[in-house]
Amino acid sequence: MKWTMKDGQKIDVDDMSDQHVRNALKMVLRKLEKVETELRAKSVRSRAVTLNGEMAQMFNDANEDYDMHNDCDASEIDIY
Repeated sequence: MKWTMKDGQKIDVDDMSDQHVRNALKMVLRKLEKVETELRAKSVRSRAVTLNGEMAQMFNDANEDYDMHNDCDASEIDIY
C-alpha cells in the first residue's frame, strides 16, 4: 500500500518510520473529525422541520436522544 506525501511523492507504507506513521494517522484522524463535523452541521440544517403538536415534539425529542447515543466517534474505529 502506498502513502502520498505532502510533496506528492508516493512511498510504501512498510517503509515509513514509526514517527511518520504516527503523524500520518494523526492527520487522517483530524481530517475524519473535520468531515464528521461538517456532515453533522449539514444534517442538522437538512432536518429543519415544522412540528405540529405536543406528540410530534415528544417523538422528535426522543429520536434526537437516540441519535446522539448512537453516533460513532474516532475512538471506535478499528484500523487494520
